[in-house]
Amino acid sequence: MQRTSILHSTGYTEQENLALARGQRTNPRETMVVLPRFLQPFLTWVTGMPFAGQRQIIRWTPWTLVLCTVCEIALGVVVGAAALSHSVMLAICLLPVSWILTTGGIRMFFVVIEHTCTHHIFSRTRWVNEAVAEIISVVFWTQHYAAFKSEHATHHRVTRMAADPDTHFLNEWGFAAGMPKEAVIRKILATLVSPKYHIVTFLERLKYSISGARIKKLASPLFVIGMVFVVYQLDILMYWLILWILPVTILFQCSMLLNILTEHRWPQDAAKRDLQEVCYGRFCGEPTPDTDGLPFHSRALLWGKWWFRLVFIFLPYRLFVLVGDEPHHDFHHRQPNSDWANASYARHEALARSRTDKYGEYTDEWGSLLDHIYASSSPRNIHAT
Repeated sequence: MQRTSILHSTGYTEQENLALARGQRTNPRETMVVLPRFLQPFLTWVTGMPFAGQRQIIRWTPWTLVLCTVCEIALGVVVGAAALSHSVMLAICLLPVSWILTTGGIRMFFVVIEHTCTHHIFSRTRWVNEAVAEIISVVFWTQHYAAFKSEHATHHRVTRMAADPDTHFLNEWGFAAGMPKEAVIRKILATLVSPKYHIVTFLERLKYSISGARIKKLASPLFVIGMVFVVYQLDILMYWLILWILPVTILFQCSMLLNILTEHRWPQDAAKRDLQEVCYGRFCGEPTPDTDGLPFHSRALLWGKWWFRLVFIFLPYRLFVLVGDEPHHDFHHRQPNSDWANASYARHEALARSRTDKYGEYTDEWGSLLDHIYASSSPRNIHAT
């Protein structure tokens, strides 16, 4: 059985919804093969899933991903600087793009690259893993290597159980299993704009950033002093606050909350570890519309809405929250040493051989952030695709 989901209150007519519903009978990614071939790699990245039989064009390595992430952050800063240097209208249009790119890149460094360092799968050399993790901690004010490694090992042992640090984090800010969906949405909105949430969370991050190994305790304050000195010398305080401090603090913590909340389902029994229940693939997108037999204006409207939602709903979600291999986080829990740099193809190839392993059947949830919030808040809401 497959479950696909389309955002609620879409504004489609009844005829258009029937056309979209016909497209839900297959995997949403498979419906996208009707689009031009040159778009398929982009669609694979946005959705997080290749189509059946798709060949990988570029095989990523950890260091090429680091390079691309640096470029993403740099692009975000450049776009933001250009916006602030021109008209107010241009700033209003481009600053959200800048913030999404910069925040997504910073989150990529922490939740993907530093994460893989703690698993010793970023590099085969232990000291390289530790050094990269510590540099990320210094630059982006995140957990240091030892703390991340210890806490994350616990997370793997007791995923979404009471002793899971992520569960403790969510409970601390008022989230719990069994909450009505409307209450979850209200709590998310309240937390995202809560000064207490952002101050407490940032101070916790800062505490970790300035602790750890002796050399790191020295490097962290020196980095901050050097950064402030450069900002002062170049007289770019406004640019620094808007294009760097905001993404690395408040926006980082918004992305973090949304990711942790949707990363796993709440279990029915918090005392029992059940990876098949709590882990699922989070994929962005919806089926392409089946427009056979519809007049031209209806086809154009359906395809226009589909592209609009891809660009303005699913793409920002992928860049801001579901960074890197996060759509395939279930695969990481089941096979921690898998090819994380090429996770979309690695998971797809593994599931092509068998959709079940010792933990049970793999399950997917398609849609937007809202769909994944609803999916993660419902225990035993399991759907295989």
